[in-house]
Order: sequence, then C-alpha cells, then structure tokens
Amino acid sequence: MLLLLLGATQLFAQSTVGTDFWVTILPIGDDEHSQSTVEPFIKITGDRACSGTVTNPYTSWTEAFEVTEGQATVINIPIEQAYAQDSSDCVLETALHVETTDSVSVFVADYRRGSIDVSCALPLSSLGSDYLVQTFKSTGDQEGERAVLTVIAVENNTMVDFLLSCDTKHGHHANEPFSVTLQTGQCYQLQSVNYQNFTGSRVSVRNKKQKVAVFAGNRDTSVPDISVSYLDHAVEQLMPVTALGRRFVVTQTLERSADWIRITTLKEHCKIWRDGTLIGTINPNQPYDIVITADEPAMYLETSEPAMVGLYFWGCGDPWSVGDPAMVLIPPVEQQIEHTTFCTFHTYYSHQHYTNVVCETSHVSGMMLDSIEIATEFDLVPGNTAYSFARIQLTNGVHRLSNSEGGFLSHVYGFGVYEGYAFLPASMALTSELTVNNVSELEHPEGFEAAIDETLTLKLLTNYSLSEAHWDFGDGSSAVETDVSTQHSYSTEGDFPLSCDIYRLGHQGQHVLAGRVSTIIHIQPDDVEEMNDEGLKVAIAYPNPGGNTLNIRTALPNAHVEVYDLNGKLIHSQEITDTLTSINAENWASGSYVWKVYTGGPSTLRQAQGPQGSRTLAESGKWIKQ
Repeated sequence: MLLLLLGATQLFAQSTVGTDFWVTILPIGDDEHSQSTVEPFIKITGDRACSGTVTNPYTSWTEAFEVTEGQATVINIPIEQAYAQDSSDCVLETALHVETTDSVSVFVADYRRGSIDVSCALPLSSLGSDYLVQTFKSTGDQEGERAVLTVIAVENNTMVDFLLSCDTKHGHHANEPFSVTLQTGQCYQLQSVNYQNFTGSRVSVRNKKQKVAVFAGNRDTSVPDISVSYLDHAVEQLMPVTALGRRFVVTQTLERSADWIRITTLKEHCKIWRDGTLIGTINPNQPYDIVITADEPAMYLETSEPAMVGLYFWGCGDPWSVGDPAMVLIPPVEQQIEHTTFCTFHTYYSHQHYTNVVCETSHVSGMMLDSIEIATEFDLVPGNTAYSFARIQLTNGVHRLSNSEGGFLSHVYGFGVYEGYAFLPASMALTSELTVNNVSELEHPEGFEAAIDETLTLKLLTNYSLSEAHWDFGDGSSAVETDVSTQHSYSTEGDFPLSCDIYRLGHQGQHVLAGRVSTIIHIQPDDVEEMNDEGLKVAIAYPNPGGNTLNIRTALPNAHVEVYDLNGKLIHSQEITDTLTSINAENWASGSYVWKVYTGGPSTLRQAQGPQGSRTLAESGKWIKQ
C-alpha cells in the first residue's frame, strides 16, 4: 500500500496543481468605452482542506484564506494590488504570490461586467525558462483592443530576453531583441500596437536555471474578425516550450456554430496533419488557423515539430447570442491527467457552463463526473478513433472529473449574453528538453555542429520520471534506454535528424508517451577545402558547444581568426598558420561568441597600427562555451 501511494504521489508531482504560484491580472477592455470597473478575483479548489495566503510582496498587502474540500474559495483582489490598465513597456509591481499548506488549483479571473476570461495558474514547479507566445489578432484601433504580454520573475536578478513578432505601444519593434532584468515578484508588461499581436514572440530567461511565469492574451478581441460586433477579453497562462507537444484532439464549443483554432511552432518546416491528411507547413512567426464547426465537433491534429494549439471561441453577432470570445490552450494528448477538481464562474452575464472531455477510447468506461459514470456521453473522434470525446453541461459550482482506467484531458467554459470564458482545469504539465554536450536544444534551434567520430553526450531533462527513452539518431541506428542520458558518434558527414520519444509509467503500469524532443546534428568533414562554386564552408569551429578550447579548422592560406562576445567586443585575434588552430578559452565566461575568419589582410589589432591592405571575410559563425 505504501509503495502504491508513493508511486501515485510521484505521478502527480508535476501538474497544474501545487502549493506555490505567481499570478497577475492582465488589462481588460477599455475604460473609455466601459461603464463598469474591473473586479479581479481568484478561485481556489482542493481535494483536501488547507490554508494559505495571497500576498503582493511590494505593497505588503496580504490576505489569508481557508480551502474547504468540495468548495471554491473566492478571494477578491484590490485592483491596485495586481492590475495596471494602460501600462506597456515597463516594470510593474503587480504580481501576487499564492502559497498554501496543501496542493490546490488556482484559477485567475480577469473580469468587468460584459467581459471575462479565466486562466488556470501554473505552480512554481511547472514553470520554465523559455516560452512561445500565442494571442489572437488585434482586430481594431481602440485602446482596449490591444494584445497583452506579461512576464513575472520568481527570483531576483532574472534577465529576460524578448524577441517580439510585433511592435509595442511604447517603442519596442518586431524582430529587434531586447532584455529586461527583473526582481522577485516584478512584472514586465507589453501591449501591442493596433491591429497586431504577439503570436510567435519568444520569451527566454538568460540563466536557464531561473524560471518565469508568462501570461498573454487580448484586452478585447473579435473572433474571427471585425465582422463579429461583440468583443471580449481573452487570456491564458502559457506553458513553457518544453511542455509543447505534437498530437492534439480539439473539440468544438457547444451551442456555437464554429470556433477558431490557431497553431504555432518553434521550429522551421513544421508539418500539420488534420485527421491524417497533410494540410500545411508553417515556420515560427507564421501561425496556421483552422475553423472547427458544429458539423465536425472534434478533430485530431498532429504536427512534425512541438507546437502550441489555441482554441478561440467564435464571438456572437448580436446581443442575444450565446456569448463572446474566450481563449483556452489545448494540451497535447501526452499531458493527460487522472483527476481534477475545478469550479465554474457564474458572473452577471455568464450563466451556462460546460466541459469538453477527451480520453482514450479504451479508457472511456472509467470516466466519472462528480462520482457519476459518464461513459455513455462519449463519441469517437472521427480522425482518430483511438480517442473519444464528450461535451457535458455543468451546474454552477465545484466539480470533479476522474478516470479510474487511465487519463483524460478537458477544458471548461461558460457564457451568457455579452460574456464568455474558458480555461484548462488541469494538465500534467510534463516538460521534456534535450541537451547536447550540456547545452540545451532551445539555445540551438538550427541544430548542433560536430566532427566525425566526435562522442556526443545526449541528455534528457524532464520534470517526471521516465521509464524508457527511444532514441533515433538519424543515421540508421537507434537505442532504447532506461537512463536519462546516452552517447553517440557519427562516422560520416551530413545532417542527421536526431529524436527521442520519452515514456513514463502510466496509471496501470504501462509505458505512456510523455514527450518528444528532436534536433539536427550537423557533422562536418575532417578536411575543409577552399570555397568552391557550391559555396561549401571554408572553416568550421568545433566542438560546438565546447569547453576550454575552441578549434578552428581551415585550409585557407594567409588567414586569421577573430572572436567577439555578443556585445561586439573583440576578445581574441590570432594568425592562422596551420589547418587546425586551437584557441585557449579557459578564461572566457560561459555563453555565446562570434568567430570570424578573414583572408588577405591584417587582423583588427594590426589594422589599428595603420593601413596594411584590404581583407575579406571568408567564414563566420557562433560558438557556445559551456
């Protein structure tokens, strides 16, 4: 019995349930065009009674609370503690720290009469250091129709790098990277310019051991466009990129004719299949949108690369329709849970509540809602009958979904005249990351360079215990490991697609796919000849990533190499007198450097002594010191 209990505890250790959360309230609507004030609040549910506090560390405001099993604790948040309506491109002290004595679910509501959305908070244990952002398009030119992005630091001296896909309200521009350093509990808030949104933006922490919480959405938006006259708030807390997946079942909202699906990815040439048919290929900053209708209420999506799938509720066209837009992220099927306790949000206008549930067809018999069997509510997913789905109306209050046979996924939503909300009630929040020679794939979206017969150490970083790792090295060889690391070398030059399917032990002891990681290994030839008509590289740097030695291999005569840090400062210059030049990097700080090989002229240091002829840049690249 004790062993079973310990196994269950480990299984649920990483999820949207926890004891330590950081949250904030995103701007909602437009003060100029709204007749009501913002009323932010938090609801907390738990499987057991416990106590806790909500605190703003900068104002010393705090409120204690008690959680009762089977009930939702409501905490009304003073607007000055966690809200800044029109702020953008600035640091705010509007984060709230939620701490409890036992595991709970925390749901954050951004509400003003006529506009609402809800997000399920991620505990500290499920946060990450890298995020891909998705929001809906900003469909108007009013102040309240901007897209919003907010980042919360959970440690002091957290340096956050931003690469945005759009311009911001106060002067940051698309594709121009910038950094901000935050202290514990500080937020950095951004709002888009009119008609733009943050889909495809990247948020990365410089120190990968630090984490941040990221919230994104729209103050108000029309779905799908301005042809829909009624707008609503749309917001979600984002999962880190290590929790993205490749297989999704998306279900359409009850009592609406259609919903909007948006797919975004981190990597180039991501293929998308709908119900087994290839429908498109996308790149970063290039979302793919699909409409799901009441005539086809469920679809199976698969992507070749890790992706994010967002579901946006189609807005109403007249004041008596069944609700305004809302946003919810659809987790990949690998993130199935075994149970969740959640609550509905019954507001002034929102008075119909539903849940859509997806599970493996073989596990339908175990599905329960509030201790009532619901197996008869399920239908097969047409695009993949291995999965089934149900759409169930809920009474207002606290509910519990569970599956005694396996796992499931769900999202909860509600609406009435003028309002609509949606949220993910729970997810396993499993994260999977690959490192090559201790450097993360997230730092090398283009892949890794290595030499022939160089031994590469491949390691999996997960927040769950893996049972098996199925490696495909891309060169015709494979391996099944029960450890988090392995080694491999390549005997020929070329580009090799490396991937690993990672499994964990499921509810009944079976191996369950938990995640997939992949990268490209670029193996360079032993000898590098001079550039030819095909534009082959004339110099390479290896090993990359490396340690205390940077090797430059080239056959170019009369050449020299220069190394710069990311601030553009020259830190090393050396003449090349052999095909292999080894540079001592022992005293260099860990991080990224740029190397350049020149021919036909003096180095930068010798140029400073006077004109000595022109030079030509022959090759350059980035090198990572571990």
